[in-house]
Amino acid sequence: MRLVPFRKEHLPDADPAWLDVAVSCGPSLTGVRGDEILFCMGLTVVKQGVAEAWIVVPDRDKVKDLASARFIVKSASYWIRFFMKDLGLRRVAAWVRCDIPSHVKWVEMLGFMREGIMHRFDRDGGDCYLYAMIREDA
Repeated sequence: MRLVPFRKEHLPDADPAWLDVAVSCGPSLTGVRGDEILFCMGLTVVKQGVAEAWIVVPDRDKVKDLASARFIVKSASYWIRFFMKDLGLRRVAAWVRCDIPSHVKWVEMLGFMREGIMHRFDRDGGDCYLYAMIREDA
């Protein structure tokens, strides 16, 4: 398993407008195993010192084994912290649907802390938890 630079072709089913914003506003990468894409993630810088994290797992069946899950958590948490320091970020935010417990578990394993609920935030009106990772030395 290894990390490679993210390319739009790694997420062929994603909304093209979202992809354009996601990849033009901060660093991004893809985790692969052989030819299989395990996950794609990035940081979208929204203002000086602040970014939003995004992560997409195109095929959840490919990451059910413990080795793949560990690879994602270790790679993603290291990568977020590295770029927080490298880009001078003091805060990285993430949001996940309240009604998808597996997503809540993943974001918490990455080291994000829950800050609150954003009611009717998702595109279909679903509630989301707001999470953040704060860099204390920034």
